[in-house]
Amino acid sequence: MLRAADQAAAGEHFIGTAGDLTTRDMFSILSEAGGVTPPTELPEPLVRLIANILDPIGRLISWNPPIGRERAHYVYDRCVRITSEKARRELGWEPRSVEAVLLEIVKALR
Repeated sequence: MLRAADQAAAGEHFIGTAGDLTTRDMFSILSEAGGVTPPTELPEPLVRLIANILDPIGRLISWNPPIGRERAHYVYDRCVRITSEKARRELGWEPRSVEAVLLEIVKALR
């Protein structure tokens, strides 16, 4: 953010990302670093079924369910891919790996 503020023209936008990581991979890294067991993953069809049931119930009673259609779509379909290529090219930004950042977070929380 500091590089963008100092170097970029007014109105420019940049995305800062070190790359893609699946939820399963994220939990694997965090659980290993934290010395805990990763959460159990339910089968996708079951999660989508639960989301389809909870979504209308949530709307009916003004409740935000823990999983709904939109969240299930994000988890399984991830239709948006982002890149930090512009920030790397124009600002000379080199991100740390996703794994390094997650390990740093675990270390700081301990």
